[in-house]
Amino acid sequence: RFEIITETISLAIILTFILTGGFNLVDRWARSFHLGPISTGLIFAGILLLAFQVIHLPFSAYHTFVIEGKYGFNRTTVKTFVLDILKSWLLTVLIGGAAFSGILWFFGKAGNLAWLYGWMAITLLQIFLLFIAPVTIMPLFNKFIPLEEGGLKKAIEDYAESQGFKMKGVFKMDGSKR
Repeated sequence: RFEIITETISLAIILTFILTGGFNLVDRWARSFHLGPISTGLIFAGILLLAFQVIHLPFSAYHTFVIEGKYGFNRTTVKTFVLDILKSWLLTVLIGGAAFSGILWFFGKAGNLAWLYGWMAITLLQIFLLFIAPVTIMPLFNKFIPLEEGGLKKAIEDYAESQGFKMKGVFKMDGSKR
């Protein structure tokens, strides 16, 4: 029920924003800096993403601290909650900003096939992130420790070897804090 309420309010805000000319207002403000198409696109997208995140923040906090807490699932502290949001925003700026800049550049150079190049670039980025996320991004949010010697670790290593899957260890994390 909470998700239905959250999504209904989000939809109402987005529709109101569209119908009252909010996108046009943000676009005009982003263009007022006269920074070129890529920077203007980044400002435009950044404002919209930040606004959406700020609007969604109370819902996320309520879900984490009230609903999950009511059923004993919440072990997240306010500090962890805030730090996770800040880390997510930083990653969005760095990775998302670079990716969106590339997409905007493609659209400026590629003409009618820009959608195809953009799709291919994002697909390749997602595949690349699948491989580097466990090593570079996930440790920003969780602590990984090597799995102790024993039957489980041996079974995982044996199965990986039988499938020709190369790995550099088996780790565990405490995901209950989030």
